[in-house]
Amino acid sequence: GQLANGGVYRSINEGVSWVKVLSGKVEDIVFAPGTNTAYASVQGTGVYKSTDGGATWANASSGISAATGRVRIAMAPSNPQILYALNGSKLFKTTNGGASSCEGQCTYNQAIAVHSTDPNKILIGSIRFAVSTNGGSTLNYLTATWGTGQKVHQDTHVLVWSKNNPNRFW
Repeated sequence: GQLANGGVYRSINEGVSWVKVLSGKVEDIVFAPGTNTAYASVQGTGVYKSTDGGATWANASSGISAATGRVRIAMAPSNPQILYALNGSKLFKTTNGGASSCEGQCTYNQAIAVHSTDPNKILIGSIRFAVSTNGGSTLNYLTATWGTGQKVHQDTHVLVWSKNNPNRFW
């Protein structure tokens, strides 16, 4: 059917009808608060940006090398100018800084979350999860190594910071 390859659909009449405005397998959509700017990650092609509330989209993957496979994005709640993109084994920031961020199964396990008040504090997940306090330049893994000896198989698909406690995440 029409949704077989995914995409972004937009309604201007409260959901009565929908128009496809972006094609591809979309992983994430984030909106910059108080603006008409939105970002969408599209599997295999990168990050797209809309400045008209999602009516039109342009590829904004400049600086993201080889945008292949899954692409996850997260915006810093304290500064909507800071956007992170997790693509395979690389983490990118709106300033184009990158660091290795995947231990395996990068086309399957990917999660990213930005701290609510500190735009340089991020959580990255692949098989294990890590925290960075310097915008992704270095990662500190928060669990022991992974492998066949683990009692619980580790796949990280979602990471969320607490809105009430800046030191808590799930």
